[in-house]
Amino acid sequence: MTSFRVTAQEVPSEAGAVEVSQEIFTAVEEAAALDPAEFYPTNPVEAPLMLPDLSTPELIHSGPVTAPSQLLRGPQADGRVGDIRLDNGRCTFIFSALDHPLYSARQGGALIDASLSGSAFDRLGEIRTAIGPSLSRFPVNTSITLAEDGGAVVVEGHDETSPEITVRTTYRLDPEFAGLIITSELVNGTQSSLEGWSAGDFVHWGSTRLFLMETAGIVFRPGFQTFTPAAIAFGREFSLAMTGGEGVPTEIISHTEYARLFYGRSDVAPGETLTATRRLFMGLESMDTVAPGLWSALGHETGTLEGEIVDAIRLDPIPGAELLVNQRQAGPRPLLRVLTDARGRFSVPLPAGMQVLGIPRAYTRTRPTQAVPRVEVASGEVVYQRYELNPPALVEFHVTDSSTGERLPVRATILDPQGRPADLGPLDSGIQAGPHIFVPTGEGRYEVPPGQFNIVISHGPEYSRWEQEVFFFAGAIRRFEIELERLVDTAGYVAADFGLLTNHSHQSLVAPADRLRTAACEGLEFLVSTDVNHVTDLGAPLAEAGLDLPLTVASGLRIPPPELSPRGTWTAFPVPPDFDVTAFHAETQGASHRTLLSALRHRLPDSLITCLAPSHPDESIFPAMGYRHVPQDFGWERTTPASPEDVNFDLMEVFGNRDRGDYLASRDLWYTLLREGHRVMVSASPNSRFAGVEEIGVPRVYVAADDSDPRQIDPEEVFRNLRAGNAFISTGPFVHFEVMGHPLGSMIQWEVGEPVEIDLRVIAPVEQRLEYVEVNKNGLFARRHMFVQPVTSPVYDWSPPEDGRLYQVRSDEIFTIEVGSRRPLSPVNALNASNETFLPMALTNPIWIDTDNNGRYDFSGQL
Repeated sequence: MTSFRVTAQEVPSEAGAVEVSQEIFTAVEEAAALDPAEFYPTNPVEAPLMLPDLSTPELIHSGPVTAPSQLLRGPQADGRVGDIRLDNGRCTFIFSALDHPLYSARQGGALIDASLSGSAFDRLGEIRTAIGPSLSRFPVNTSITLAEDGGAVVVEGHDETSPEITVRTTYRLDPEFAGLIITSELVNGTQSSLEGWSAGDFVHWGSTRLFLMETAGIVFRPGFQTFTPAAIAFGREFSLAMTGGEGVPTEIISHTEYARLFYGRSDVAPGETLTATRRLFMGLESMDTVAPGLWSALGHETGTLEGEIVDAIRLDPIPGAELLVNQRQAGPRPLLRVLTDARGRFSVPLPAGMQVLGIPRAYTRTRPTQAVPRVEVASGEVVYQRYELNPPALVEFHVTDSSTGERLPVRATILDPQGRPADLGPLDSGIQAGPHIFVPTGEGRYEVPPGQFNIVISHGPEYSRWEQEVFFFAGAIRRFEIELERLVDTAGYVAADFGLLTNHSHQSLVAPADRLRTAACEGLEFLVSTDVNHVTDLGAPLAEAGLDLPLTVASGLRIPPPELSPRGTWTAFPVPPDFDVTAFHAETQGASHRTLLSALRHRLPDSLITCLAPSHPDESIFPAMGYRHVPQDFGWERTTPASPEDVNFDLMEVFGNRDRGDYLASRDLWYTLLREGHRVMVSASPNSRFAGVEEIGVPRVYVAADDSDPRQIDPEEVFRNLRAGNAFISTGPFVHFEVMGHPLGSMIQWEVGEPVEIDLRVIAPVEQRLEYVEVNKNGLFARRHMFVQPVTSPVYDWSPPEDGRLYQVRSDEIFTIEVGSRRPLSPVNALNASNETFLPMALTNPIWIDTDNNGRYDFSGQL
């Protein structure tokens, strides 16, 4: 038996920890033995979900769904009565009926829900057939039927532009493994050859995240095109793999939430048939449940790597620990990711003759630094390995507001001495995610890795930060009593996020309750859910979890475009909980951006509609509206006459968690719309898909409203003032701006030649490292003021001098304020420290000056 021990002297260099003497380690071990409940608490581990017995598969239910009890459960489950269920006791699949289109589909006939039969909990997004040279065309499905033997679903249709091209896809239950054998037959009934065509799959990954199997390992790089033997995705309690099989390389164009999978390209002569067969395997989160079918499909004989991962002090098993099976020493690029069961054991089949490294990992425990033994298994052979990991340290926080003494929800960010983030948990967790620990009640005890770290405690940009360098001993506990001081008075404004994503969207894996916890820790006060094609009630998880958080919530909706290459994504809020999203999509199938927007306005006349990603090269609607980006002059110009229907929305997402160049282009486009006379207000959202990265609340929207009790904020007041423009966007700086006593969003009647006086104040903690504030007129700065770093004060608190408050008025004009810096918001946004997205900035809505008293702004053409 081989045993690999990770001792206290072997604290990983990647954690930046210093060595601990054996004497100290022994003392800690003895202390833990005196009071295990205090120093080494154990958490009950639920029995893991087990795969059903695969030896005698029997068809349990295949046919139309006649009752809700026959559907799968979960926030991403899309099935409804009338869909088709395919079930053999190993796994369950739900296919949408023809009259049940989802996402951007024009009709049903897609695989929309999937689960192992022991779970009945859907975690798949969607899989549907795509065709064409780039898989950018979807067949128009005309029928979906159950095979006579009940073991397959057959979907038939034709090309959307050439009906003579027919497509038949058969989804057959795999007789040997949990999964499907999918076969598409494309018949070219035209008189011309189809050059370089494919039949493949368009896949929404759902609650899983993609990685690619390559001969050199795994690549975690979405947004690119490559060849791979198999596309594999894993998430909580679910994993899947898709492959064309032995000798058929799978070509993949990968995006963040979806991918297009090709299984060969070829020319199809008139009358010929193109056949594409692929395999889909499903398993649990531990990849050992997918591996047998995958290796079989790829033609590999296998051996088995078995073993256990235990605690190095008590030799107790570590349930849920990971074993990353690598082909190379460097980098987290696992061939497979295996989890231990309730007894700390694992067993995984591997291709015979392949040399691998088994690297044990548990988020809050010590990881190995020296090279672990290479393992090679022969066909039919079993090799045993045991790995020992040090126990975690324990940290206990008690955080209060220094002025009120009340507990304060906070985020603790854990960094090594070089500023690199620790890895405390999966990025979708609402408790420990990436380098962050979320403490929604202001107190709690958490596991952390042993070693030397810097801790940063924060509660959004309005409070002071607490920082300290700490050494954590394995098995020991550290307690911290911390007070944070409110540095920025935002009374009269609420900090809001109007673009919240939860796991009801396929872009996010974060549960609604976890979203609420993280939002409270970031100092947000008002949240609107805008899940894709789903109205999420945030109030329910708030009540169900028994969370008493200082938050008010409302529901909205995110509507994507109907095309595969999306242009124009919208959010609408507030939205009633009974809004029929499916019926809306049925009404707007194939609609242009203008028609879709008009229908959204008609169905939700009282909602605020936001245009997302206005300058994104692939998603923006504005090129289709005749706008062209011109870096010089005013930034954008219009090449076709304007239509009121084109800009029939209320808000524009000027800052949406992308790079600075995208922000500047969106800002200039917004100014172009304002100069054209459109009354569109500025908005922003982090569009956060995770909890440990893309931090919620960066950026945020400050809206004028009574915030004296964050639990009792009036949504109508928030929406009314947001529509009126009394709001600004920010990644931290707080801006108070008025012109002649009028707030943001005002239209002021004024005389030409008479100066106006501004009232401006910018407040931000010194950690924001601000550089400048600009007073802008008509979209270009009129004056720029440079900040001086405070020497003794913990905040910037700046107002212009007396001689810098008067501005001449020569015609109708727009006044806005922009605050900025080129220095990133670190270390709190540690995973994004090099990303220009996370720069200090603020941008206000306009205050309009109307000199001809016609009640509108008429741009004179001069700045």
